[in-house]
Amino acid sequence: MPSLRPAARSCSLVALATGLTLGVVAFAPAPARADSVEELYRRGNELYRQKRWQEAYDAYVAAFAVRKSVDIAGNLGDVALTLGKPREAAEHLALALRHFPTGKPEARQRAEERLAQAKALVGTLTVTVNVEGARVLLGEREVGRAPLEHELYVEAGATHVRVTAPGYAEERRTVALDRGEAKSLVISLQPEAAPAVAPTPPPEPPAPARPPAQERGAGASSSGLSTKTAVLIGGSALTAVGLGVGIAGLVSRGSAQSDADSLQRRARTELGPNGCAVSPNATVCRDLVDALDRRESAATLSTVGFIGAGVFGAATVAALVLWPEGGAGVQPAALRVEATPTAGGATLSFRKSFF
Repeated sequence: MPSLRPAARSCSLVALATGLTLGVVAFAPAPARADSVEELYRRGNELYRQKRWQEAYDAYVAAFAVRKSVDIAGNLGDVALTLGKPREAAEHLALALRHFPTGKPEARQRAEERLAQAKALVGTLTVTVNVEGARVLLGEREVGRAPLEHELYVEAGATHVRVTAPGYAEERRTVALDRGEAKSLVISLQPEAAPAVAPTPPPEPPAPARPPAQERGAGASSSGLSTKTAVLIGGSALTAVGLGVGIAGLVSRGSAQSDADSLQRRARTELGPNGCAVSPNATVCRDLVDALDRRESAATLSTVGFIGAGVFGAATVAALVLWPEGGAGVQPAALRVEATPTAGGATLSFRKSFF
């Protein structure tokens, strides 16, 4: 690549690696254009020497779109770093170094130094996937297929990783990296579950004749408890469980709210008013978001618990009031309780029939 110092041009990648194409990089043919790759490359070098960085960058990008070669990749990475594009610079410089020719120590050292400068400004991520050929994406940008034999470079902050493969459930991960930080991510794809095929049920045997109510004891269960008693016990137990879940959710919500209030005061002290809007990746801001999420989850859990307790409690009371007492000649009642969710909770309806 052209040196940053005009006196050192003879040591550039341009002079030592010209014409070495990157055979492993596939690309679609570019649209026909008047300028050849060689002309674009020479123009980029001349603009670089004149320190017309953006114009040199544009010329290298156009050349690289047609031919992926060590010299173009190295020069493009160098000028991208100069223009403040460290992630793009790291990608191109690393690509050039992976296919760098032997016997060019000065140019290689120059590329390694520039790559180290770029990596200090971005995060470095190594992704390992258990399924060969799986697509690896950073956001919506595909960066390769498994197995990835090189590192990925990302902007500092939160990075969203997606991995997909035919026949496997998609996996998503979010990784937070600081400048100069390196992390490894291992993703195991799981096969998609085959749709369940319901077996054909065997024909039902004819129902036995019902004995008279006097003989079988109307409303009695096989355990000796009446059906009504069993329903009341079960309904009471489920009501108690719902109340316990609702109370636990209230306690957890209060704790999360207390944490959130403390973190908000801390954020204002450390970052000033609206500090988290300016620095959302600060530790105190991430902790604050986590506390608010816990508060909302606890509130939802509490609501579900109390609604469940209300539904089961109302059903139990209805069974106590509407279910007939067993006795000779008395037919057991069929009691149905229906709960319909509404914006404010739930609506209960009861239906009773005798048979």
